[in-house]
Amino acid sequence: MKNTFQFILIIVVLVAFSFPSISFSATQEVFGQYCDVYTGDMKNKKKLDAFKKAVNEQAKKDGVKKLVKTSRFTNVTSDCVNYALSNYVGKTTIVSHTESTDKKGRKICEKVKINFDPDAISKYLSQEFCLQGWDAGRGNSSWCNDIDNVLAKKEGQLNVGLIIEIQIPKLGSDKKEALEKEEEKQFLEMAEINGDKYNILDKDALSAAAEKQKISLSALTDHDIIQLGKILNLDAVVHRVIYENSRTTKVRKINTGKVLLFSTYETGSDTAVETSDWVKYGKQNNGTVHFYKKGGVAKDSDGSIIKIFNKWVFSNKEVSNAIQYRRENRLSTKGYDKLSYMIYLSEIDCQNQSERMIYLYLYDKDGKSLYSHAYNNPEWNYIETDSNAEALLKAVCK
Repeated sequence: MKNTFQFILIIVVLVAFSFPSISFSATQEVFGQYCDVYTGDMKNKKKLDAFKKAVNEQAKKDGVKKLVKTSRFTNVTSDCVNYALSNYVGKTTIVSHTESTDKKGRKICEKVKINFDPDAISKYLSQEFCLQGWDAGRGNSSWCNDIDNVLAKKEGQLNVGLIIEIQIPKLGSDKKEALEKEEEKQFLEMAEINGDKYNILDKDALSAAAEKQKISLSALTDHDIIQLGKILNLDAVVHRVIYENSRTTKVRKINTGKVLLFSTYETGSDTAVETSDWVKYGKQNNGTVHFYKKGGVAKDSDGSIIKIFNKWVFSNKEVSNAIQYRRENRLSTKGYDKLSYMIYLSEIDCQNQSERMIYLYLYDKDGKSLYSHAYNNPEWNYIETDSNAEALLKAVCK
């Protein structure tokens, strides 16, 4: 991966010329909508007004979720969505408000128009703590993105069930519960961001159905999964199995029985709720150190293509070179005196010994994003002998 950083900076130049920076950004708008049924006393004005306010908030939240979905940030935490709604949107206008009689009560719908500053909200959402998939302080949830990619959107919501199965010997009940909750949280956050796409079955309903059919959720067969899916009228079932050194995710379409996804994610001996360490695999002559993320290795079905999160911690010399390069090319150097590290997602083709970059983020010493870029249809680059990239290939292609 010789001259890779220079290659990255060249891409930055191309992006900068394609989308030149300006001193202000034009305000944009997005629409959100939400409906719910009020079942309370219509004469209780206080409760009715509170319900209408909640519908309005959910409509605005729907608009922010659409911002996330149409941006490059596909795995933003729900906490950051809520914070962006409270602090990073401008004027909100009610476009329409309708009320109608429903079998259960009064159906109230609201559509809103939200004005926002794209640069401000993008800068906030790109901060490392908002981006689950490449957050250095948490276990990544790339498995959730893989699920979202294979489940095609349909008219109406997809009814999906999640089954988490722990297969770690001698794991205490407290740790088992914490691990289950963490996995479930990652999945539900992905579903929440894609709120109009999924209807996630309550796990109590799934457990009750399994108990009624005398099916054990700790030793499931494919037949069991299809049977439960049909009984519960599900479109798909996600079966997540946690082993001591790996995790598997299987997504099965219920009406056809077809397996849409079957991937293995290596984790090492530590569980995700206990560690998400970065493993050193190389160092450049200028002092920049290369790491890959333990627990961040995702393989395709035949194990030949691997997705891996990388982290480069830049040396002082590398930072100086980056600043000098930007000055020479008349690019802004604001904030680059604090440039600290890069996190990027790459794919490695183990059989053909090649690599390609999917997206990258540059961060300063405070963990704030200085630059980000997602690559459309990136080209494969051959991994050279005796390079840091070859060391990574040997570490993960086993």
